[in-house]
Amino acid sequence: MIGHLDEPLTNSTIYSSDIVCRGWAYSEEGITSIKIVIDGDEVGDAEYGLLRNDVKNAIPDYPNIEKSGFIFSKKIPLNIGLHQMKVKVYEKNGTLADLGEVVFHVSKKNIFSNKFSLGKFRIFNKKNIKNNLLESRKRVSFRYLDGNGVEIGALHNPLPVSGDAIVKYVDRFSFSELQKHYSDLDPQQMVKIDIIDDGEILSTIEDNSLDFIIANHFLEHCENPIGTIRNHLKKIKPGGILYYAIPEKNFTFDKNRTLTTFNHLVYDDADSPIISRKDHFYEWVTIVEDNSDTDSINSRVSGLMAMNYSIHYHVWDVETIFRFLDKTNDYLNNLFKVLHFEKNESEIIIVLQKKVLDK
Repeated sequence: MIGHLDEPLTNSTIYSSDIVCRGWAYSEEGITSIKIVIDGDEVGDAEYGLLRNDVKNAIPDYPNIEKSGFIFSKKIPLNIGLHQMKVKVYEKNGTLADLGEVVFHVSKKNIFSNKFSLGKFRIFNKKNIKNNLLESRKRVSFRYLDGNGVEIGALHNPLPVSGDAIVKYVDRFSFSELQKHYSDLDPQQMVKIDIIDDGEILSTIEDNSLDFIIANHFLEHCENPIGTIRNHLKKIKPGGILYYAIPEKNFTFDKNRTLTTFNHLVYDDADSPIISRKDHFYEWVTIVEDNSDTDSINSRVSGLMAMNYSIHYHVWDVETIFRFLDKTNDYLNNLFKVLHFEKNESEIIIVLQKKVLDK
């Protein structure tokens, strides 16, 4: 058995009860389960069989090693202090192997006692979170993006890119229409719209013409995310890049909503998103907007649908985003590979590369 424990790192600090463990493991005998043990207690099984093309590229001689990824994500209340995590791999021949062991620290951020200081502390940390988000996006962007591409739905927060990347901005509305739709945004900070198009389809853009497509916090707004990825892959050249950031539902107003299943997404891809549209708006109004009055709910749902308001149709957490990518690639006959997957504060940064098909 071979493998590696990627997260958490030894001596790392965790500030919440959201425990994430990820890595990869491979056995020629096959693996039945991967157990996570914290302080001697088994806390759950990791999701196994996730796509790890980086492992395949590094160790290409093992069959199906690209399916060796695993992830464990669960809320586990732990006391402040040091904790020990072990990852145990059960092989099909009955062998039990220890993949790795790390010691991590659970800490609680300082909270100032008086209200004035507490307010300053919260503002400070919001700024830090925003800066960290932007810096991580920029780091990944500079590494993978060059040539000519588009960014969909940038609004007031375009992705920073290097001087090697030329970006045109796409939105479904003109600048004036966007101002009406997003009246809370400062128009002085919004990007100039170069192309008016449906970002899920990009019908005005030629196939195989772009080096990259950027779509941050966009896939959750798509009624058919699988179809959107399929369309985006058509628009980029072989070897081209799709750069996505997807919000992790537990850090957003979606936290009380039900996770989107892959079967639901396949249903939406089968010409059915219009059928499920009203259900999505109903969930939005009753859970996100916390509306419990029947007449008010029906009126609000009808109003939002009439204006085609851009809600989060779908929601994921870290584990289901992993699973979504893996199953979508299988569903689309392995048209892409995952170059980068990173938890970035309250979101996940994903970089996909369109495969160069053999002639």
